[in-house]
Amino acid sequence: MKGGALRYKVDLSSVDCGCVAGAYAVSLNSGCNPEADMMSSKPMCTSIDIMQANKYGFEMAAHNCEDGSCDSKSKCMYSMNTDGIEKYGKGAYGMGGSLIDTNMPFGVETQFIASKKEQKFWKIKTLLTQERRQIEMEADCSDYLHEMGDRLDGDDMAFVFSTWESTETQPIDFECEHCDNVPVKCDAASSFISNVNFLQSGFFEDKTIYDVYEF
Repeated sequence: MKGGALRYKVDLSSVDCGCVAGAYAVSLNSGCNPEADMMSSKPMCTSIDIMQANKYGFEMAAHNCEDGSCDSKSKCMYSMNTDGIEKYGKGAYGMGGSLIDTNMPFGVETQFIASKKEQKFWKIKTLLTQERRQIEMEADCSDYLHEMGDRLDGDDMAFVFSTWESTETQPIDFECEHCDNVPVKCDAASSFISNVNFLQSGFFEDKTIYDVYEF
């Protein structure tokens, strides 16, 4: 994964407030538990939230679980609810969004950028595209990501796609202002992900030359 990218198209039109469509890279370490919380005695798993999203928000984050314990909040993240609004203004992403209209499918490409000389994983960049419009999300946290770099080199990480709902014990905070005080009803929520490709060994220092692998 280091120096590679994941590209796909997603339809979130039926993923409402409080519901989450997720794409993750999760450690396969047999000793960790992906669902462990901060009070659990089981070690937590290193992971990357490639996408946590619904019609009203989009977030990416990295979780480096050193010695089986994660920070309560990622030190490396980008959320449309905060960073995106600051850069693009309100209404850029969402239903009828000026750049990404979540009533319609849109493209996602997440790049795991590394330095070519040192092979150091130092930045995650996500591009949301629809027609000729684009939102660019960057999390440059080189010290934090560098510690995760070795896991991305081998077979220690796997891609996971899921849809889940927010709860009191697992709240979400990436949504924009449209979702205030809306009760969670996710029984009918579903996301559609298509055209999935992994682009290998090309994203070094923002230069993109790659091989494409479909799955």
